[in-house]
Amino acid sequence: MYHIKELLPKVLKKRGLQDHAKASHVILHTQEWIIAELEGYQDQLIAKSFKDGILLINAENSVCAQELNQVLLELKEHLLEKGHNILEIRIIRSQ
Repeated sequence: MYHIKELLPKVLKKRGLQDHAKASHVILHTQEWIIAELEGYQDQLIAKSFKDGILLINAENSVCAQELNQVLLELKEHLLEKGHNILEIRIIRSQ
């Protein structure tokens, strides 16, 4: 009998959902880090997508974008420690 931790990755890969699951995991870890490290900005900084090693974070205004920009290296290191292959983090401004 298989354990769920052995079965789930096989099913995700078979159904072509493995990349989506990894992206969701990166976004979850990013949001958790923003909440912990950038108090007061969690509603204005939203991780939007992760694809091909590029993480996009939406900043509501230039102030929160600047605050995030100052700690991008720490965020990248945190995500690498979690086992995510982050090549680049891009901050985009919402319209």
